[in-house]
Amino acid sequence: MKTLIIILQIVCILITSTGIYIEYIYEADIGFLLITTGSFTFAITTKLMKIRLKRYIKQLLDSQKTN
Repeated sequence: MKTLIIILQIVCILITSTGIYIEYIYEADIGFLLITTGSFTFAITTKLMKIRLKRYIKQLLDSQKTN
């Protein structure tokens, strides 16, 4: 799961970068769409990573309480 989230974040960075490039070079509206899509998807993957990290920390704390 961790690897998938990291790969998705890299793809989001590439999509956003492509959107910026298209907007700068061609002044096309598709650039705005790519920037928005990449940013939104990156935000979702960041939220998933946060949820995963919170679960992991909770498991660590619970295991320390039982010891």
